[in-house]
Amino acid sequence: MQLTCFLNLEGVVHPVATEYRTSPPLPHTSRPFLWADALREVSERLDIHYVLRTSVLLHVPMPSLVELAPAWLRARLVGTTAHCLRYVRFGEAPRRVASRRAVIRRYVDEHRLKHWVALDDNADGWLAADPELPRLVLCDAKLGVSDSAAITELHRALQWSQEAAAGK
Repeated sequence: MQLTCFLNLEGVVHPVATEYRTSPPLPHTSRPFLWADALREVSERLDIHYVLRTSVLLHVPMPSLVELAPAWLRARLVGTTAHCLRYVRFGEAPRRVASRRAVIRRYVDEHRLKHWVALDDNADGWLAADPELPRLVLCDAKLGVSDSAAITELHRALQWSQEAAAGK
């Protein structure tokens, strides 16, 4: 059974104010995937695949993001969800068309996923009564997965997801 993790980037694997360039970043910005190595051990041990659920994809194409990722993570980045925001008309600011939870649920349904979790810094669309709320690992946007509490919560969510997938 393949394990999938929906991954937001900003506030999870690097700070919100991150510059997405392949050349050296500006002095006041951080590099993309700054905190990603905190996921390496669990990713390799459990063979986790990642689906990006991030608005960064409105501005940076997937191949460019993959280039910016650490080598160990590149092959694990297997897809993207639909966007929560869309440019409805040329020249306008993007408009919200779905919640983060809704685009993840759509992807889960379309791909018939059973064993999945989500790493995000925002609980947009996740309600307290949502029976799948234990799948969400909510990170502190200032620390992301560099916070050991986020990794502890990820392990808890992975265990819950495995038990749910097995019908326990």
